[in-house]
Amino acid sequence: MKRGIVALLFVSLTLFSRLAGATDANADKYQELLRSDLRTQKVALITKALDLTKSDSDKFWPIYREYDQKLAKINDARIANIKAYAENYDAMTNDKAAGLVKTALKNNRDRFDLQKKYYEKIAKAVSTVIAARFLQVEQVVNSLLDLQIGLELPLIPKLEAVPTKQ
Repeated sequence: MKRGIVALLFVSLTLFSRLAGATDANADKYQELLRSDLRTQKVALITKALDLTKSDSDKFWPIYREYDQKLAKINDARIANIKAYAENYDAMTNDKAAGLVKTALKNNRDRFDLQKKYYEKIAKAVSTVIAARFLQVEQVVNSLLDLQIGLELPLIPKLEAVPTKQ
């Protein structure tokens, strides 16, 4: 499993690096490439990690596909927020920074809530152990992607003290 995670990380880091350096004209192309390749790698990793029986597989994968579609929407919102950050980077204000952070925190909360909901669905449909293993793999993959995103994004620019509206 560790080798699978390392391979997934390598592919993800390479593709995300391309996305981070992309121009507006090709950012969507790289975004889709990242999304499709990551999904393929992630499914292979989950398949190997969970080692499901045929019966469990028949129950798990429809739930996973539903989860993955909802996660994609959360990730799309996250990518939109990153693009907004890039667009506002040179003209950052306290209010813009606050809005970006608020959106980022909402994205994190939405992802956490989704994981909790689908952990419970999988536990009920298959087993708690399978749900826990799925959640472990999911959290490792997300942590690796979060780390890469954090490393690629420059820190928010330092501003002169400007009062914000409260």
